[in-house]
Amino acid sequence: MEITGYDNVIFTDCKKRFVSNNILTWIKTLWPNCLCQFDGQDNHILLPDLPKQLSWFEGYFCKNDTMEVHWEENGYSLMKDGEGPFGILFRERNMLHLKLNGVTEVNDPIVEPNYSANLLLNNSLEMTVITPCDPHKDSFSELVLENCISACNYES
Repeated sequence: MEITGYDNVIFTDCKKRFVSNNILTWIKTLWPNCLCQFDGQDNHILLPDLPKQLSWFEGYFCKNDTMEVHWEENGYSLMKDGEGPFGILFRERNMLHLKLNGVTEVNDPIVEPNYSANLLLNNSLEMTVITPCDPHKDSFSELVLENCISACNYES
């Protein structure tokens, strides 16, 4: 099968447990009976049955059995209802050096395109959100990404 999905990478200084709990809370509102798969396990868990203190680094989410079959046959792609499976992967990072071009503050949407900067982060969390499509071109993918950003307790 060809590689599908669109990788969206977020770096944050938030703790993984905080972010992952916020994401699961949001998913419960999106798909109350979501099928979840964590850390390469073969079995799926219904969202209502998750342990309260679950710690995970890889999570994959499908609305129901129909979407799971669609995912197995088509990868990360939208279904006819405009929704699709998505994944979230966490990676704890020690020291990062990011080179930025164009800087935007969360509470000040003015972009300074000629402004470049170097960002050094120590002990940060990298979150890769795999959406069915480019969030700039698809409303469901945008919804997933925006809620993952909001899970870091930042406004986008």
